[in-house]
Amino acid sequence: MIPSFGQVAMEFNKDDKQDFAAFKSGDDAGYIHLFRRFYHPLCLFALQFKISKEDAEEVVQDILHQLWYKKNDFDSLNKLASFLYVSTRNATLNRLDRNKRLLKNQEQFHVESAASDILNAEQFQNMVYAETLSQLHEAFKKLPTQCAKVMTMLYLEGHTVAEVVEQLQITASTVYVQKKKGIDYLKEYLKPEDYFLITLLLSGFLKN
Repeated sequence: MIPSFGQVAMEFNKDDKQDFAAFKSGDDAGYIHLFRRFYHPLCLFALQFKISKEDAEEVVQDILHQLWYKKNDFDSLNKLASFLYVSTRNATLNRLDRNKRLLKNQEQFHVESAASDILNAEQFQNMVYAETLSQLHEAFKKLPTQCAKVMTMLYLEGHTVAEVVEQLQITASTVYVQKKKGIDYLKEYLKPEDYFLITLLLSGFLKN
């Protein structure tokens, strides 16, 4: 049985929960923080359906703008996240349809009815991938400058060690040292379950 996304518990930190409470009370700042919290992972999720970056950003912006008017519809942050991911999926499929690309992609992505409130197994994996990749972006921002550059080039941009050496004008041993520092940082500062997911992403398992 394919689970409804609304039945899947996502992990949120203390700041996320505080922003949700502020948003529910009508605080603009709470809404802005939630907008920023979900914008990047939702764009990554939309891109899994092979739409353009511009289309993905427009879809996500529309969904997040709708969120302000629906603040009374959610009694938990999980339900809000469910709305955002399912709405993004549905709006993305509608965008593909309007652009006459749905038929070409239908077999590849097993497109469901846009009215469905369920994510299939592939779409749920894409949601996990988007959330995890977003966490990785945020974690890399906290690394020392050179370490952050090395980790970003290796794991987010897909460069080889040789390419990193050439572009940053450093030795291969420096690349490996900075890589180890970055992984040690992730292991120390991330929760065990988050580190496990990010390890899967770094190894390429989540996209296999």
